[in-house]
Amino acid sequence: MEVSFNIVTVIMILGMVQGFFLSLLLATIKKENQLSGKILAVLIMIVSLLLLLIVFYETKQYELTLFTGLFLFPATLSIGPLLYLYTKSLIEKDFKFSARSFVHFIPYFLALFYLLRYYFIPQKEALEFIHKFFLDEPTAFEMFFRYVDIFLRATYTIAAIKILIDYGSRLKEEYSSIEKFDFRWLRYLLIVSLFTTLFLLTITLLRLGNNVRALMGLIFSVLIYVIGYEFIKHNVSSPVKGKTAQKTKYKRSGLAEETKNEISGRLKEVMKKRRLFLNPDLTLNKLAEILELSPNHLSQVINEMFGKNFFDFVNGYRIEEAKKFLTSHETEDWTILAIAYEVGFQSKSTFNAVFKKVANETPSQYRKANRKG
Repeated sequence: MEVSFNIVTVIMILGMVQGFFLSLLLATIKKENQLSGKILAVLIMIVSLLLLLIVFYETKQYELTLFTGLFLFPATLSIGPLLYLYTKSLIEKDFKFSARSFVHFIPYFLALFYLLRYYFIPQKEALEFIHKFFLDEPTAFEMFFRYVDIFLRATYTIAAIKILIDYGSRLKEEYSSIEKFDFRWLRYLLIVSLFTTLFLLTITLLRLGNNVRALMGLIFSVLIYVIGYEFIKHNVSSPVKGKTAQKTKYKRSGLAEETKNEISGRLKEVMKKRRLFLNPDLTLNKLAEILELSPNHLSQVINEMFGKNFFDFVNGYRIEEAKKFLTSHETEDWTILAIAYEVGFQSKSTFNAVFKKVANETPSQYRKANRKG
């Protein structure tokens, strides 16, 4: 039996083995968001099995390619839905994988049902189908399959990005520091997913070789493995509730203009006198408790009277405090990071981003231009 290995197939085998172990670890690890881990485990397992399929063909194991490929080919149609469901499971506190969730996998089952017929025709004809796929001479069905795959990945990835954007907005309505709830690794995964989908469309339209397709798959799989390890490292779940429409969420609050003015005055006074913004863990609920208000009423006042969300409102005070440190002789030897921590920020990157948004220049530029002589 002829076996042919090269450096690419060796790398794929190593990545595939790593993926198998990682998926098992994710499926069994005890974490707060265990369901998310299991969904990610399935995603990584599918990517690993697709790598295995490519390895079978590249090493000329055509019968194994045929035997496994007919049910693994359609699995690519589940990558988009799994990314989407993984995002929802992280973001939505009440997410459950129900019978309705299987609706997302109907394209996979339809493609699987279609390809099962190749198990019942002469092996020579079935192998011809496999060779055409890997040699980039696809049948009409296979071309249709590829475009459906691209459409599903793009659609589900964009839907997941929208969920993540909405989540970021809701975080800023309730938290003054959001770094530990940021799901940065998920944002990178979705961006790369969108990029690889566009790349898939390009190589499909240009009929580029499957070596390019395999290389892209390898890169994407490496990223997913990194994401898996990031998930294990961070035990974080969404701290905010589901989406609330901004236009209607204050419709029945019953707050009169006079009351809103009175609350805004109390709010400014307590922020100035008690300097609550210096607490990096300040939240909408904590501030509402101090003011003896409902969080919804406080949020309404901040949104409508100050034109800001909670995150921007609190960090506005932090930036004003930071400006004093940046221009003071007593703190001229302090680093930017030290000042960021002192005024309530938890990372230099967030401090720089918020400072530039408020002051239209970086902290370093502001310090240089405004230092007292």
